[in-house]
Amino acid sequence: MRKFFYSRLALRNIQKNGKFYFPYLLTCIGTIALFYIMGFLTYHPGIFDLRGGDILLTILGLGMIVVGIFAAIFLYYTNSFLMKRRQKEFGLFHILGMEKRHLARVMLYETIMIAIGALTLGIITGLAFSKLMLLLLCKITGIATSFVFYVSKHSISVTAICFGCIFSLILVSNLLRILRSKPIELLHGSNVGEKEPKTKWVLAVLGVLLTGSGYFIAQEVTSPVDALALFFVAVLLVVGGTFCLFTAGSIAVLKLLRKKKSYYYSPKHFISISGMIYRMKQNAAGLANICILSTMVLVIISTTVCLYIGMENRIQNIYPADYSINLGGNASQACIAAVREDAIEAVEQQGLTVTSQAEYEYLEFAVERKGEQYVAGEEMTSASGLAELVCIPVENYNALTGKNITLGDNQVVAYSPTGTVDPQFTLFGQTYTVKEEGEAFLAEGKFGTYIRNVFFLVVNRATFQRMYEGQLEAYQEYASNKQYVLYLNVDGTNTEKEAYINIVGQKVAQTAESYNEDGSLSVRWEDRVTGEKEGRLLYGGFLFLGIFLGSLFLMATVLIIYYKQMSEGYDDRARFEILKQVGMSRDEIWKTIRSQIISVFFLPLVMAAVHVAFAFKMITKLLSLFSLQNIQLFFYCTIGTFLAFAVIYSFVYRMTAKTYYRIVS
Repeated sequence: MRKFFYSRLALRNIQKNGKFYFPYLLTCIGTIALFYIMGFLTYHPGIFDLRGGDILLTILGLGMIVVGIFAAIFLYYTNSFLMKRRQKEFGLFHILGMEKRHLARVMLYETIMIAIGALTLGIITGLAFSKLMLLLLCKITGIATSFVFYVSKHSISVTAICFGCIFSLILVSNLLRILRSKPIELLHGSNVGEKEPKTKWVLAVLGVLLTGSGYFIAQEVTSPVDALALFFVAVLLVVGGTFCLFTAGSIAVLKLLRKKKSYYYSPKHFISISGMIYRMKQNAAGLANICILSTMVLVIISTTVCLYIGMENRIQNIYPADYSINLGGNASQACIAAVREDAIEAVEQQGLTVTSQAEYEYLEFAVERKGEQYVAGEEMTSASGLAELVCIPVENYNALTGKNITLGDNQVVAYSPTGTVDPQFTLFGQTYTVKEEGEAFLAEGKFGTYIRNVFFLVVNRATFQRMYEGQLEAYQEYASNKQYVLYLNVDGTNTEKEAYINIVGQKVAQTAESYNEDGSLSVRWEDRVTGEKEGRLLYGGFLFLGIFLGSLFLMATVLIIYYKQMSEGYDDRARFEILKQVGMSRDEIWKTIRSQIISVFFLPLVMAAVHVAFAFKMITKLLSLFSLQNIQLFFYCTIGTFLAFAVIYSFVYRMTAKTYYRIVS
């Protein structure tokens, strides 16, 4: 054969199938650009040197892995669609005299051209937008924008290697498809699935069971620990159930409607149901993918936006004062008084003035709730009733709330943000009566983030000591120590507050060391300004990752929708002519086909909304791990995200529908 014959033939094939390859090439370019940008940010030396930058780099590194894995799966899926549409073309080449090895060479050249073009344009696009993405990241996370632009050679290398492997795997898959096919199969490959689909009741019931099981798990979680442990189990069940429902469940429902003669044998429903039965079989995988991707977009965007919007309140809860000093290890009252005095003195020595202060002691330990009895240590037998008890002396509680409560040895003030408190309960052999319900501020971050049920108990000093001794006996060397916390609010600039925290903390540590006879005392100090910076890095990083992955999944959704419309357009073109020949008017045909398309097209969006609704409770439990307790905020973010996505989804439908109608006409 003439020189460069195969390469020219490969280029001509790509040009001839431009309506299929152009969106695929754009997707490859976009995915490669996103992967490069994520790598550019992950390997950026300026971010690595930031305080708290390791948190942000971990998030970005995770995003880079997710983009790489998703790119491999998605590009393989879209390539399968391309090959299905081109099987007739390959069959004709084969019949006209080209052997399979010749087809393999053509496919090799096509893959090389697509890979080189996509990698080149993708990396160039990534380079062009990397600075913009860096500025966006700095804006979201509050990082000073002093970074200089540079080309990440390491990111280019990783991108080239990663997508080189992906295109190689796609080529191998295409070659195996050709080698295993017969010419007659290639000629009719694009028409596979034209027979009426069989009702697979087992698969349909399995879809209901899998989806229902995932929904049940999401609704039954009672704590963040359960949500964290069962989240991916629920996700896998719902994903599997979604594919089964779209593959078999939808066909089963349509066939049941067809058996209802009074409903089926009418002009409005006859053609619509028949067409949808075939449409469901051919596009079940695509519809399921659209549904899953839509759910991912909704969940990722709504959660990350909610985390970012609620960041200020969470930081205020976690850092209720400018300076927080924590003294652990059963400090004596003399040690506490000395630490308090020296902390205030150290602040004033730096030229700052203490405007307000608050302090309290607390004891925290785990128990198992068995009805009205709390047990600890070896008496604990199940993880289902695990809870956290936080005990606070009543004099500290009165000082914090301005109340004047007095408690007996068997009386407590109780509050729980995660469960209900019994009017009476038993702990360490002593029965306690709840005198009144405590203030909600007890759970507003001052005692950390709890992943189990938590119960706050306000007790008198004698009961406080008795509870300490009880858990000491129950847990022995694993027992908890008493903790002391001092909050100081000072006047000064944020720079001054951040600069002096270590000076204040070191002074307090020296004071505590003089009382540390048995070596059990520990001192931890932190300031709100530093906490705000680290919080912005964490939650801003999550928002940036959410926007990034949301854009990637949205791009994938658009491409699948485009290919779905293209596929249905070619399938409906022949049906359109048949319907005209049997006497239906053009308007009736258009109305019928349009009704089918809209019904099927928006089914994934409705199903995605149902998935998100059932996952709402579980996601709120997961968000509590990030100190987000504002369920109303997450609800509004979810509704807003869904409405915005629905608008985009409808716009994509209108745009791709034009392609469909152009093909059919």
